[in-house]
Amino acid sequence: MRTKEEINHGFRKLIHCSMQVVEEKAEAVGLDKETAMRISAPFAGGMLQGHTCGAVSGALMIIGAKYGHHQEGDEAGNAAMSAKTVKFLEAFTARNGSTQCKDILGYDFSNPEEVAKAYESGVIFETCPQMVQDALAILEELL
Repeated sequence: MRTKEEINHGFRKLIHCSMQVVEEKAEAVGLDKETAMRISAPFAGGMLQGHTCGAVSGALMIIGAKYGHHQEGDEAGNAAMSAKTVKFLEAFTARNGSTQCKDILGYDFSNPEEVAKAYESGVIFETCPQMVQDALAILEELL
């Protein structure tokens, strides 16, 4: 699992939380890392709005890659994917109180001034690595 220092190094190089989760697990679910990282890039900072944490979004992409259904009427596939998704969200919420960036970090990522304050306060480098680690740990249990 990635260390806090490795995660923060990634943040400083613009490798966001969502990207770090998918990069870590992409090959395990049959995705090439570059494509997975490109697809997950826009989900940082709760889709840049403080919504769903990027680590959560990245984890759900991995769950989808492994358990997602792709054929019409695949009720069993849909049920399996849904069950894994619910388990992930419940576990993440139990650990962190929320799946929402605004709640976890206390800043509104739709406001550039708030984003700057979040970085200045250090909350990004203190809190976000744990979100990445938690998402990866929960995925380990579910995959």
